[in-house]
Amino acid sequence: MSSRRAELVLEILRERGPSRAEDVGPELAARGGTKAKDPVVSARDALRWDSGIVELLDGRWMALIWALDGVVLPHRVLPQERERSCLRLDPDLTVLAPLVWSGVLRSPVGELRIVADGINDRALDPAKAVPDRFLALPYGVGRRLVPGSMVGVAIRGGTLDLVRLDDPEPASAETIAVLEEVGALLLGRPRRPYPHGPVAVDDLLVEATALMPDLLRGLTEPIGDTLRRCGLATRRDLLGTPLSDWEWLDHDAAVWHLVSRWDWEDGDPDADPDPTEWTWSQDLRTAMEVDQVR
Repeated sequence: MSSRRAELVLEILRERGPSRAEDVGPELAARGGTKAKDPVVSARDALRWDSGIVELLDGRWMALIWALDGVVLPHRVLPQERERSCLRLDPDLTVLAPLVWSGVLRSPVGELRIVADGINDRALDPAKAVPDRFLALPYGVGRRLVPGSMVGVAIRGGTLDLVRLDDPEPASAETIAVLEEVGALLLGRPRRPYPHGPVAVDDLLVEATALMPDLLRGLTEPIGDTLRRCGLATRRDLLGTPLSDWEWLDHDAAVWHLVSRWDWEDGDPDADPDPTEWTWSQDLRTAMEVDQVR
């Protein structure tokens, strides 16, 4: 995938907002981003390649970096976050994950990384349960964190910064209504367990933002608090209700994590003698057998 094509796709989505591949393709060709006979195929490949671009339920694609531009995500600082110079990602900051992974979100003072229980997420042993995730802050930034206080993670022009916030206020009735509507839609769809994985908090926030573009810009309380007002519940990045079978959701998430990691590595356990790959395959098979029993 050429960097020029990826840049053009982001540029088109910034100008047009959420769009279908059928609309992006001709525009991509007109700007010299592809010479393919079918520019829609090239556009769809480019849209799927970037983890910072997500597909909505209605088939449109949305660039998170532009949808979240100007957003300030509220978060209440925990004592261990100052000590470790990090912020817990889920659920308040979960929408940042694909932006950090894709490299489009930067910090002016250093590298942004996602870590899992202090371990680099890309090196995490996928045989273990899905871990808690943290946004590791550049050196020195953690000193600005005050336990118990409200901090805002601001996104402006592809750059992340921290700002101090006043005491939060409850979300508006309109925001609650949109989140309740989208939450009911997502949780009512047959998504388990393959190939989509369990419903995640960012699934909800992305779809709700497509319906109400200023939804996240209007929040002054942590997202986790707002979701509780909607009668929803979270566990790490998973979305459910207080009555959800969290044991099953944990299992489903662990299997999905294994599937994703195995897919990402593009390994073939039967042909590759690497013992790590073989172990992943065995763990995945075991999880799927448990799934079939349930």
